[in-house]
Amino acid sequence: MESHPACYGVDGCRGGWFWVALLPGGEIQSGIAARLGELVDRARDMDRIFVDTPIGLQAEPRECDLLARKILGRPRASSVFPAPARDALRSSNYEEASQRNRAAAGKGLTKQTYAIMPKIREVDDLLRASEKARKIVREVHPEVCFRGFAGHAMKFTKASPQGFEERVRVLEELPPDLGAMDVRRKVEDMFARHGGSDVARDDIVDAMTAAMTAAAHPSVLHTLPEQPERDSFGLPMEMVFADMSLRSPIPANAPGNAAISPAARNRIKERLVGIGRQHSVRILLAVESGSRAWGFPSPDSDFDVRFLYVRPRDWYLSINSRRDVIECPITDILDINGWDIRKALGLLLKANPVLSEWLCSPVRYMVNEACTQRLMALADRVAFERPARYHYLHLGRSAYDAKIRGRETVALKKYFYAIRPALALRWLRERPDPPPMDLPRLRAGLQLETGLDEAIERLLIAKAGSSELGTGRRIGDLDRFVEEELAIADAAGAPDVDRDPDLLDDANRAFREIVDGEL
Repeated sequence: MESHPACYGVDGCRGGWFWVALLPGGEIQSGIAARLGELVDRARDMDRIFVDTPIGLQAEPRECDLLARKILGRPRASSVFPAPARDALRSSNYEEASQRNRAAAGKGLTKQTYAIMPKIREVDDLLRASEKARKIVREVHPEVCFRGFAGHAMKFTKASPQGFEERVRVLEELPPDLGAMDVRRKVEDMFARHGGSDVARDDIVDAMTAAMTAAAHPSVLHTLPEQPERDSFGLPMEMVFADMSLRSPIPANAPGNAAISPAARNRIKERLVGIGRQHSVRILLAVESGSRAWGFPSPDSDFDVRFLYVRPRDWYLSINSRRDVIECPITDILDINGWDIRKALGLLLKANPVLSEWLCSPVRYMVNEACTQRLMALADRVAFERPARYHYLHLGRSAYDAKIRGRETVALKKYFYAIRPALALRWLRERPDPPPMDLPRLRAGLQLETGLDEAIERLLIAKAGSSELGTGRRIGDLDRFVEEELAIADAAGAPDVDRDPDLLDDANRAFREIVDGEL
């Protein structure tokens, strides 16, 4: 346990600093500290303290604030207050502070920023004086953290009942090792002990969010910006968040995912640009969809590039039907083809899981963020469970029956084409969200039996180092898992679903905006 950090989430409150700590072993503690330095003093050098207060100050606008407002969008962007210039911190009243800020930065202070300036001054003094604090204290913004967890900004303000429910749901969908079990009960318990005039429920939720971000694996921690600036005292001007969204790219060097070399990326992008010119189309999204994206590549795996495109408006007004796909000849190791956006939206409304997989591919070559986010929002409203189950059941059964079932020895790499759909089927049984396309995130999001997970890991390591795994005796843990999931899916009845009455109109609206170049 000593090798695991204690993870603190801290939010300023009237009585000082409200904190939540996720401790090694799963214990959760909370309290109010008069000074942030008290938490630094009690923490070890390996612990993490994530605090909702600006760290690093300068006269010019901080890039992390600008980026945070950009990715949150309206109306949540207003929750990011502009950080003051350091010269304004020693002011005795609002008018003086605003005047000092205007002299240093060319503009006055908002009253919201002035209200938290004592906290900013305390943190600034602490970090400038304490090497230990500089090592373990980092800045977060709760709304940026929620966007990282959910993949989108929160819809409701945090102080509203709807906003509380929205945020609790996001936290409860996170992995249990982040303290995501019984979040609502934990918040109410903390409010009963600490709440009132000093600490509100949304303060507790913000502190929990910061603590859960601190507890996330380093591989999913990111900063705004990616390369933070430093102020004149060397303090980083950044906002840390954990990218836990299933539709967000994962690191190229993550376990089970192949790195795509810069040369390969450039070659693929050149081909895509040439396809755009040749066919007079605008490419909206281009991703990897094959073993490299699924998380079990070989050294010589092909590149399976899939893309969405849109044509000029007049093309869609023709009487005669036209092809709605672009299929390119396979050359060398490049397999590239794409769907027209109208075809893609039509399949999305039918809950075809292929487009959802493209949207959450961990390897992206080209992306129109506004368009992709719009498609993701539509996909989130589709009743996908039954069509997705049939899709993955068909994939799994075809792979298992054709290459594994009834044989004493098998081509070992064929297991992957049965394992991935079987994992997706278990995901559909156990979770409310669509399954990711790749093995690393499927495994991370499920509580797999130890023997099963180890068998998958051994196979992944072997495949990553060899173009051919060869043949071998069947693997009992994998056989039992695949057969069980296929049988459960085959026997499952069709769930009752409530269809979204506005989905078709919204999809048509998105289609028109894409064609008109508004997205």
